This record gives sequence, C-alpha cells and structure tokens, in this order.
Amino acid sequence: NNRGVVVGTSEGVPLAPPHAFRWSAAYGIEDLGAFTKGIASFSSAMALNDAGMAAGFSSYDSGDRHSFVWTRGTGLADIDTLGSIDSIPVDVGARGQVAGNVFVSPISDYRAFFWTPATGMRDLGAAGGISSGVTAMSASAHVAGVINLASGFQRAMSWTKAGGMVNLGTLGGPRSNALAVNNNGQVVGFADARDGSSRAYV
Repeated sequence: NNRGVVVGTSEGVPLAPPHAFRWSAAYGIEDLGAFTKGIASFSSAMALNDAGMAAGFSSYDSGDRHSFVWTRGTGLADIDTLGSIDSIPVDVGARGQVAGNVFVSPISDYRAFFWTPATGMRDLGAAGGISSGVTAMSASAHVAGVINLASGFQRAMSWTKAGGMVNLGTLGGPRSNALAVNNNGQVVGFADARDGSSRAYV
C-alpha cells in the first residue's frame, strides 16, 4: 500500500502449508494465520488498503475456501456470509469494503460480491448474464469486472452502490473485458471491434 506495507503468501517449512503474511518495516514479516490448523490450514492474502486492512482467503478441513479480512485489532475474520464453498477477494476499499468472487450453488458458477462490515456479503448478480466476476475495485469502491453471457462471450461491467451493475458493451464485436478502475470512475480494458481486432478502451 502507500505506507509501504506488503501482503501475500509465504511458503512454510516442508509439510507446513503456505500462510498469508503481512510485512512492514516496523514489524517485519508476520504470519496472519488460517481458519484451521494442520495440513489443511492454507491461507493467502490478496489485497490491502492504506489503513492496513488485508483481505484474502483461507481453507477449512472440508476444503471450502472462505474470504477473510484481517486487522491488527480483530485478527482473521471470516466474511463468507453466503454459505458458499468458495469465495476469493480481489480488492479492499479505503473504508474497508471488499469486492471479489463467490461460488453460487444454484448456477454452479461465480458471481461478483461486495462486502462491508455493516451489510455483510452481497451477491451483485449478473445484469442479464449467467455469472459475473470482479477484476478490480478502486479505493472509492467502484468495481470493475465481467459479465458472462449465455453465448459464451464476456462483457465488461462496472458496479457502484448508486448505479448498480452496468454492461459496458463492446466496440462493435462480441466481447469486452474490464481490467482496472480509478477513483474518477474511469474503467480500462479491451474490447472486440467490428473487424475482429481487439482494442484497448477507456
């Protein structure tokens, strides 16, 4: 983050599963732990905001992977409130919001999710598609990603609390993808043009 803190995954000694870590100049490398102990206690940190909140996922003995948030005050907290077998965070907002992807049993596929401490985890739907996925979120909690259509093609999507999920369309071809978003609401990615070429867009 902008304060020089790093999170990620660190390999243990032989027979010890990888764990999420946090590194800072003040504390060095710290093991963030996992939801269970023993050989199944895998965890990985995926994202971090400037306030020091980390997000990642950890496994249980059943093999289920649940998203977590970590702060020094609360430690590891399970945020998978949809009863899912798998959820993976992508980014953390400035106010502790988390966006990521959660497996939804009725459709046997993933949907974009948005989590806050106040509201818990929310399935963002698919805006007319069959599934969706988060690829990025800005510090101001503007989400970008994809909608998966029944045709097999993807469409870039944008989601905000105020506007919901929006299909961003294409440049005349069948598919598009969103890769990043900033605090000004600008989304970038690639999209197919009418001639079949793939073009960068904003």
